[in-house]
Amino acid sequence: MRRSVAIALAVVMVLAAGIVTFALRSRGATSPEEAVRAAVQQMEQGLSEKDASRVMEAVSETFRSQTLGDRTELRRMVLGLFMRGGGLKVVTLQAEVLPEEAGRLRWRGRVAAAQPGGGGLSTLTDAELRQFHVDALFADEHGHWRVVEATVTPVE
Repeated sequence: MRRSVAIALAVVMVLAAGIVTFALRSRGATSPEEAVRAAVQQMEQGLSEKDASRVMEAVSETFRSQTLGDRTELRRMVLGLFMRGGGLKVVTLQAEVLPEEAGRLRWRGRVAAAQPGGGGLSTLTDAELRQFHVDALFADEHGHWRVVEATVTPVE
């Protein structure tokens, strides 16, 4: 279960990249940093919808992660999570968006996440949520923000 929750958190970061692109185009976000924050909030809802194609379109072809593997491995993990019927409740506890070299943005945060049991996402209590540190690097690839790196580690 710990690996599934870590995978789902990576999915949050991936979804953020896709939503950032949408937010910048459709709403004229005032800054990329604000768009990243809005995207992460929207991803928290998207995880419960189990939309793997939406997740993977925001992952760079060059994606690499020490904790999640490459793009192909991440895709397998995402599909596996969703095929097992797993939604995910994710709550961002604290986060910051930092500028990086070459116009990239780094989203760093602490999140709480849990997979629901038979009662669904609405039956989860705060005590059932596990906390993780998430560090994700976003890059603008030809007008599309995509995740190029992500690391998810449990808070001990």
